[in-house]
Amino acid sequence: MDLKVISMFAGFGAGEASLLVDRAGPVVVRERPDAVLKFAEEHKLASIQLCGAFAAMPEDARMRVFCHAEATGPGLWSVTGGLDSWQGQAEAFVRANAGQGSWAISAGFLADLADPRPFLLAIKRFCLETGRPVLFLHGADEGRFRKWTSAQFGAFLDAGGFAASSENRQGTTTARVAVLSETGYRDHLTGLGFSAGLACSDLLLVTTEDASIRPTGGIGTYTSNIKAIDPKVSVLFCDIDLPVATAKDGRTFLPRMFGEQGSKECFFDGLGLLESLYCVLFLLPDLVVVEIQDYKSIGFRIVQAKRTGCLPAWLNVRIFMHGSIDYVKYGAQDEGAMNYTPYEAAQAIRDAYLFKHADECYAPSSYLGKQLLQQEFGYEPANLSITRLPFDLDLVRDTGTISYKKVKRIVFVGKYNQLKGWPDFVKAIEALGETGRLKDIEEIVSLGPLAPSKEDRVRLAKYASYKDMHLTHAQLIEFTQEHAADSLFVVPSRGENYPFVILEQLLMGTLLVAYNTGGAIEVVDDPEHVARFFSAPDAIALQRKMDEVLTVEPAGYEAALNHSRQRIRQRQRDINAWWSRKDRPTSVPAWPVLDTEAACDLSIVVPVYNTDFALLGELLQSICASRLLPKEVIIVDDGSREDYAAQLQAHAVRALGDRVPLRVHRQQNRGLAGARNAGLALSGSELTFFIDSDDVLLRNTLERAVMAMRADPSLLAATGFAIHFTDIDDLRNGAQALREGWFWKALGVPEARALALLENQYITSNVMVRTQPLRDFGGWDESDRSVWEDWAFYSRLAWSGKRFSLIPSAGYLYRNTPSSMSKTYNRYFGRRRLVRNTSGLTRLDANVLYSLVNSSDVGGTQLAGPSLSEKEVELVNFVRRMVQRPRLRRMMIAMYRFYSRVRRLI
Repeated sequence: MDLKVISMFAGFGAGEASLLVDRAGPVVVRERPDAVLKFAEEHKLASIQLCGAFAAMPEDARMRVFCHAEATGPGLWSVTGGLDSWQGQAEAFVRANAGQGSWAISAGFLADLADPRPFLLAIKRFCLETGRPVLFLHGADEGRFRKWTSAQFGAFLDAGGFAASSENRQGTTTARVAVLSETGYRDHLTGLGFSAGLACSDLLLVTTEDASIRPTGGIGTYTSNIKAIDPKVSVLFCDIDLPVATAKDGRTFLPRMFGEQGSKECFFDGLGLLESLYCVLFLLPDLVVVEIQDYKSIGFRIVQAKRTGCLPAWLNVRIFMHGSIDYVKYGAQDEGAMNYTPYEAAQAIRDAYLFKHADECYAPSSYLGKQLLQQEFGYEPANLSITRLPFDLDLVRDTGTISYKKVKRIVFVGKYNQLKGWPDFVKAIEALGETGRLKDIEEIVSLGPLAPSKEDRVRLAKYASYKDMHLTHAQLIEFTQEHAADSLFVVPSRGENYPFVILEQLLMGTLLVAYNTGGAIEVVDDPEHVARFFSAPDAIALQRKMDEVLTVEPAGYEAALNHSRQRIRQRQRDINAWWSRKDRPTSVPAWPVLDTEAACDLSIVVPVYNTDFALLGELLQSICASRLLPKEVIIVDDGSREDYAAQLQAHAVRALGDRVPLRVHRQQNRGLAGARNAGLALSGSELTFFIDSDDVLLRNTLERAVMAMRADPSLLAATGFAIHFTDIDDLRNGAQALREGWFWKALGVPEARALALLENQYITSNVMVRTQPLRDFGGWDESDRSVWEDWAFYSRLAWSGKRFSLIPSAGYLYRNTPSSMSKTYNRYFGRRRLVRNTSGLTRLDANVLYSLVNSSDVGGTQLAGPSLSEKEVELVNFVRRMVQRPRLRRMMIAMYRFYSRVRRLI
């Protein structure tokens, strides 16, 4: 069974799938198929909720029709409004309307939803909870977004767990009955290649590391440990190039299971990771917690989605604080760590956002969560808790009491970098060697990935036989336990938050010297042990501590190390018992109540300046096709030609018809910012959506924006991704546009205000706003008609402490035009506009900051990196184009990995 068909990136398996609605005309309402009544009678159902383009039947009290073809009035939610959103409206709809009966759902109804999975997931829960059958109909009506054949529709339902218990065809209509049970759903997951236990999985780990899949660091060790301890944990492993066959434990999801992905940037900064998460949510109906590592800020879009109503309200999104960019930099503590590249600065901004706006955060040590990230870097983690980490004790067997011998071997464990203390170790060995303290040492060993430099090898080999070993985790444990009795292990990591390597050494009872920094002290949790065996974090202190330990006879530390080993092992048993959740109650979701707020007070403002009537017509037609209609459309004619203005009203009325009230306001030319301000003043609604006259709304653009504003009352403005296009017919294959990220992937939050001094990191000016608060704020700066009025607008909001957000979903269609303002206006005045709108700074200070950041002669050199020749730029762009192609990208990765292996041998 092919899981790709449940992904939006594959058009849900439909032969035809589009971002656009069918412009041929309205959906035809048909009579109820006979199969519906037959279904109700055969299964003795008290009532049927029929979803599809069917005529209402007031004479049949058992039958209630939810018709997606019904037109709604301005400001009113449609029948399908919110059912394709992951916020929870679909769940509330199903629970509010199911009653004692069941559901009959047409393929046309599902094809009329931009994303049918939220509604089907609610139906799946209904079936599993009640045991009642559900009827699916194909060929009985039509939808707007896609057209499944009968076979494609069946494959989509099969992959989602709705296997047919019976299927009949009458004329063009195929009636398919599905019955779901807990046992049957477990069998379904087994058939997909997963563990049957995933049916009960309520916790998903989103990670880039897993020690059970490939060698890794602390995050991957944590992932494999928690899987070993908690049977209800599943994993989304975020490697877009890893083959599906790699996931062998039946509990791991890989992005490629759901089809080919775009680039790595598209996956993390675009919609790729969210789409994989949606697929997992669709498959795991009990999922209530998503835990995301902070390393590389991979969870940014997920937290942003939860904040803007693109994830279920009952889904708890928590952050595992382990390896943020600031933590890594602080651990290095050298000149190279002082400056952040734009990419690293963006990571820090993402971290600040996801720490603050996640539902909860937890850190494995007070050092990381409180001392470092809160006190030193000023982050505000939400609902922070300090929790020791689980560890699979089966990995480290209990060898019993150890009889220690004279040390004949010194072993370094860690990576060959400053953070892990490798340079300090080399210097300490040299200092010990020069004083003759290593005369009884037979060998020096280093255990780490890759390899040290030739120079370091020579420096160490001067004092004893030296070898570096690249071992798997299991091999490292075996080596350590084999040599625990006669070796000194050195782990001089600087400021690690919860070093598993030290925990492992303590569990194995090794003679260990480490640094008394970071979370290492909390792992030991014994001040006397730390004072005796740990040193200050520098090469001289390390050398002295190693010298001190080497002078002690084994009998002097044997009892202490054996006692420590037993204490740590028992403590870890208690920690693991807590993580197993055997004695903790399972969290029960707080299912949402159906939103009965039928009215939405919304206006649309369209600034116009001699826009081609054909392009304006496409926009106005898209407004008519919107599921949520505005109460009015306000066209602001910003000083167009006289002949154009004379025709504008007639063209607009022809496009809108009688669907939406229209106002046309004509004024002297004030520029785009002035036209928006005029529309803002004219709007009589609580919310106003601004849209440029040559762009196009999606069917759910307005719904998504309203939901975001309701999900987060602090937002002054919100909008989704702008899908770029030149010819609108290019977007008939909507899956490609979403998968490959045909949109600008800015951070889209005010936390990016400092980085936005270098490059625009905000949202576009096609946006939903709260009308009166924006009026009170002053609207757009219309002092001149230069470029970047949107950049300046959001800069002023951000520096004034106002909130806005990108909605991480397809927002609207943005038309690329060669004559746009950004390509024709003088950028000097655009810069002046930015300077004026950097609130809280004098214009002198703002100008100096913009100049320093963007100058190649001053600070900008550090931000921009080394200059490239024309040929180098051409090569970089060529490589970037190549990595967009999945097969070529995987080949390049394989070549790099081969190069890395060869480098170890050189």
